[in-house]
Amino acid sequence: MLWQVVRFGLVAMVGNLLWLGAQYVSFYLTNRQYGKATAGVFGFFLAISQPVFMLAGAAWAVVFAHVARQWEREGPAPATAILETAFKAMTMATMAMTVGLYVAAPWWGRIIPEGFRAGLPMLGGLLMFFQCVANLALVTMLAKLQERPGVISLVALAGGLANAILAWWWMPQWGAVGAAWAAGAGMLAGGGLATAAYLVAVRTRLHAGTYLVLASPVLLVLPAWLAGAVWLIVCVIAVATHQVFSRPQKHVLRSVWDRSLNQVRALWR
Repeated sequence: MLWQVVRFGLVAMVGNLLWLGAQYVSFYLTNRQYGKATAGVFGFFLAISQPVFMLAGAAWAVVFAHVARQWEREGPAPATAILETAFKAMTMATMAMTVGLYVAAPWWGRIIPEGFRAGLPMLGGLLMFFQCVANLALVTMLAKLQERPGVISLVALAGGLANAILAWWWMPQWGAVGAAWAAGAGMLAGGGLATAAYLVAVRTRLHAGTYLVLASPVLLVLPAWLAGAVWLIVCVIAVATHQVFSRPQKHVLRSVWDRSLNQVRALWR
C-alpha cells in the first residue's frame, strides 16, 4: 500500500510539472525567437489571462474533495454524475468570465501601458489556453479517481507537443501572436484528443452537453463580439432547455442553489 501511495504521488507530481511547463512553451519560443522585449509583452498578456484559471483551480479543489468522498461511499456512477454536473456549472461560469474579458478588451485595453497594447491580438489565444486547461481538469480528476495518474502527464504532453508544432508553423507568419494562438489551439487539439481517447478507452459515458461545454473554448477563435453573442445564446439554451444540463442535473443545481440561499438568509437573521 505504501508503494502504491508513493508511486501515485510521484506520477501525479510529474504530471503537475508537465502542466506547469506546458504554460510556458510559447513564452519560451517567443523569448528565444524575438527577444526579451516581445517576450515581456507576451508575459503581460499571459498573466492577464491566468486569473480565471486560478479561480477555477480553487473551485475544483473543493469539488474534487466532495466527489472523492462520494466515489468512496457510493461508487463511480453517482460520483461521476456529481462531477459532471459540477463541471458544467463551473465551466459555464468561468467561460462567461473569459468571454467577458475577451469582449471588453477594446475598453480595458485603453488603460494598459501603451507599449503593451500591440499585444492585444494575443489575448484570445492565451485565454483559450487557460480555459482549455481549466476544462481539462475534468479528465485529470477522473484519472485520479480511477487511479490512472499517468493520464495527467499524457494529456499535458499532448497539449504541449501540439503547441510546439503549431508555434513552429505559425510563428514565421504571425510572430508572437502566432505563438499565443498556438498555445490555445495546441492545448485544445492535443489535450482534447488525448482526453477523448482516454474517455473512449475507459468507456466513460458523459452527457452530450458535457462534450459541448468541454469544447467551448473553440468559440474564442471567433471575433470577440461574435464569440460573446454565441456564448449568450448557449447560456439561454442551457437555462431554457435540457441540451446542456439534463433534467436530473438541473434538479441538483436547483437544490444546491436553494440550500445556498437558505444559508445566506440564515446568516442575516
